[in-house]
Amino acid sequence: RELLTSSVTKAFIIGGSAAVETSLEDELKDKGIQTTRISGRDRYETSEAVNDHYNIKNVILASGENFPDALSAVNLVKTRNLGLKLIRNDEIPDPIYHYQYTVGGVIKNPRGEVLSGRNRYDTNKATIFDRDYNNPIIATGTEFADALSASYLVGKDSPILLAGNSIDESYNDFLSSAAGGYIIGGEKAVSESVKTIMNKMRNPNEIPHSQNPTTHTLSDQVLRNLNQKRYQRDIAPISLDDDLTALANMRAEEIAAKFAHERPDGTLITEENVSKENITMSYYPNPYEAVTRWFGDPASRANMLNSGMTKVGIGVYEKNGEYYWVALFN
Repeated sequence: RELLTSSVTKAFIIGGSAAVETSLEDELKDKGIQTTRISGRDRYETSEAVNDHYNIKNVILASGENFPDALSAVNLVKTRNLGLKLIRNDEIPDPIYHYQYTVGGVIKNPRGEVLSGRNRYDTNKATIFDRDYNNPIIATGTEFADALSASYLVGKDSPILLAGNSIDESYNDFLSSAAGGYIIGGEKAVSESVKTIMNKMRNPNEIPHSQNPTTHTLSDQVLRNLNQKRYQRDIAPISLDDDLTALANMRAEEIAAKFAHERPDGTLITEENVSKENITMSYYPNPYEAVTRWFGDPASRANMLNSGMTKVGIGVYEKNGEYYWVALFN
């Protein structure tokens, strides 16, 4: 549903029709989304097909029989621009690849630098080289679905950190620099005790519900992530404007009722002394996710990186567990 309501124009489907039904592929195509399916007869051939599709030869080796190691390897896939090669535990790695790392200790014929620990959680920590990040992704280490669904968010500023029912002092170094973050899944997946410890270590994101005003904390965090994108490209920072923010909050409530740039009265906000508008919706309450989504859309990214834009207003509105985000530029 989220894909179908977004401005996505291209989607990759990983796996055969048994993993992802053709009916979903047809639905995406009906919405005008260009789809490319990459698959093999099993998980091993599929990982190879992905590497072949992108002509990747520098890879990370991980077990296809031990999902936590493969999930942890995503941290290096995204930050080191490497492919992921899944193999069976007793398999001899294919020599056509250049193996930079082996994640986990179960592979009998490792290649490259071996990153492993006493258990899945220590192995996960071994894949996080840079501790200076703002938005870690906390997911259960006992099931693969939650961490896998959040893997697209992984980057230098957002590593996946696997957790059990509790976290100990060894996590302090991994959470102390965090200003925000994602907790993926409900209480059964990541316990309330983990959330409580995280909140003590950092300032939690403040996301308003329908009846509450947007907090300065939220605006500041979106602004910081937006300006980080500009700074990386030598573009002057943009400043938060109170008047634009008031308009953005109003627009966020409007798109919660109708997700479109067109307003309820048929007009556009860009007709009211506003140059550009970014909108998005998410199921997770995190400012970094909104910026990430905008950056993935060409038109929204152009607005964010436009050196002629010097002011921005940021609004968010929560409705039934869905979060509607707006950025207005001048």
